[in-house]
Amino acid sequence: MLDRIAMADPDVSCVYRRTGSPKVGYQVEGANRGEIEMKLTSKSQRRHSVDEIMAALRRSYSQFNAVVFLYHQPTQEKMDESFSGLPALFGVTIYGTDTAKLVSLGNQVEDILVKDPAVTNVVNNAKVKSPGLDVRIDHTKVAQYGVDIGNVLDTVQALGLGVEATHIVKQKQDIAVLVKMAGYEMQTIDGLSRLPIITRTGDVVPLGETTDIKIYYAPSSITRLNGRREITLLAEFFSF
Repeated sequence: MLDRIAMADPDVSCVYRRTGSPKVGYQVEGANRGEIEMKLTSKSQRRHSVDEIMAALRRSYSQFNAVVFLYHQPTQEKMDESFSGLPALFGVTIYGTDTAKLVSLGNQVEDILVKDPAVTNVVNNAKVKSPGLDVRIDHTKVAQYGVDIGNVLDTVQALGLGVEATHIVKQKQDIAVLVKMAGYEMQTIDGLSRLPIITRTGDVVPLGETTDIKIYYAPSSITRLNGRREITLLAEFFSF
């Protein structure tokens, strides 16, 4: 999708995309990060300046929620990394032990940076939230319905990561086969509560009858600095 949006611009001649990092290479990014490099047409054929092209991309890519974008020219990015050690020239790092407090302070720092006329393109990664599932077993109800706690845990695991069913050998590698539950999504409490749990007698009870289910939202990633949790806000300076 991002590739097609970029290629729709007549000033872009081709697009190169990289997701994550190879086993051998200088990139150390995770599988949840990627990079898109665009080669522009020659200046004589170009309709817009580089700044105008980047501004148009910002407008187009703003429709994607829960995604953080950084915009650089390749040489600028390498210089920023060499000076600051970050993928931007300027950054503010907050570290501590309380994640909620870090997120709150990060939002306050973002408000301060946004109001500074010399700063642009402020990126606050802590604003990107990922859903989490909190399932707490009611031991009284489990005993009452005759439910094996292992069945409850397997059902929840099948909903998310999947349950390991068997192993296969492919090209001399031992590969685990995971079974995931289809037809349910971690979106509503009602849908989760209706997940079927098999009792010891073969009857079926809903997951909500034996557990307390809550969906929470937390920062999509937690990084650490000297053993403590940290949040780094990135920013750039206006060119005058």
